[in-house]
Parts: sequence; structure tokens; C-alpha cells
Amino acid sequence: MTALFPAFKIEAPHPGATEGYFCTKCGSRLMHQPLDMNGKPASTVSVKSGCLEGISKEMMRSAVHIWTRSAIIDIPDEAEAYEEEPPGGSFKGA
Repeated sequence: MTALFPAFKIEAPHPGATEGYFCTKCGSRLMHQPLDMNGKPASTVSVKSGCLEGISKEMMRSAVHIWTRSAIIDIPDEAEAYEEEPPGGSFKGA
């Protein structure tokens, strides 16, 4: 298992930013968390599940999948999924 680099802000082309967490071995982004205009973290994080070990089919069914147009893993038919950005912008969670 690899550790995460310390978080750092990724400035977005729109208001707000994102804190990204990266693999210390290969540099791949493993997760990110949006920040509001005041730097407050969102209540949700986006995890790149293809980078994780031990992901079960049950976990995949209960997750929300975004930007799936080029997904290289099977997305369960019953899962909430979006080929691109969810309607109304960034995913807010249920």
C-alpha cells in the first residue's frame, strides 16, 4: 500500500479549488475534495476506485460513478452513473 502525498490545492478555471491526494510512488491522483470560495472542504470526496485494492462489486453498486464515458471497469447497471458532469454541475451527494 502506498501513502498519499500531502494535499495541495489544484486551482480550477472557475471559483473554488480542489485538494488533491496523490500516490507517493507513481504520482497518480487517488482522490480529491472540492473547496468552496472560503477554502472549506466539501462534505464529499471523489475517489479513483481503479487505484484501490479490495473494491467489491457491492461497493461499486452503492457508489455514484461520474465521468464514466471512458470507464475501463464495469459499472453495475443499477448504479447511479453519469457519462460526464452530473446535471446541475458538481455532484452534491444524496
